[in-house]
Amino acid sequence: MSFLGDYYLRQPHLPPFKHTHVREYWTASNGVFVRAQREGLAAVIPVVSTRIPIQGLFPLRPSIDLAYPPVSREIVETLLRESWGARDPHTSDWREILFYLYWKDGHWHWTKPEQEQRRGSVTPLAPYEQDMPAPVLDVHSHHTMPPFFSVTDCADDYGFRINAVWGNLDSWPTILVRLGIYGHYYPLRAARVFDLPPFVRDGSFGAEASVNLEEAWFV
Repeated sequence: MSFLGDYYLRQPHLPPFKHTHVREYWTASNGVFVRAQREGLAAVIPVVSTRIPIQGLFPLRPSIDLAYPPVSREIVETLLRESWGARDPHTSDWREILFYLYWKDGHWHWTKPEQEQRRGSVTPLAPYEQDMPAPVLDVHSHHTMPPFFSVTDCADDYGFRINAVWGNLDSWPTILVRLGIYGHYYPLRAARVFDLPPFVRDGSFGAEASVNLEEAWFV
């Protein structure tokens, strides 16, 4: 049994996702895309794009289908307060903090996994709790630093879920959001995932964004 599919798009639309696959790679006329599917989340995002069409194939565009409503403003504000209060108990210096969010019984829930917190990093020390579903998204804080996804983040986020990071909490709180499919990442508008309070800015509109947004397809 193969957990990885590798195909050419020779028809206008993608066929149903095979339940035996963890992810599929599709070569289309405009590049190579990766597709994955799990409960509540299905996505197709580009891996390699080409401006010269590959003859004989049909094109693809990114698509991200999150079956759940945006995370409520109440939860967002609670996690912001938790992030603001993440300090060293002896020096009051800021510390990064990590949260997992999951969908259960028709509602979003959040948890703070056991973690090692430092000023410049946060590391989960154990998997998420066995009695909770796999997280649909994670959020970590850069406290007073700008939000960005580091090389360490990319290594830690190797899986299939939505990642978010916020920073500038001492001035104008700013958030960046992306989708990750096993080492491939794609930017998202924050409003697709969160009901943001008016004082929180979507960093994808500003200099904090770590991709060329003029060339990115937002979905």
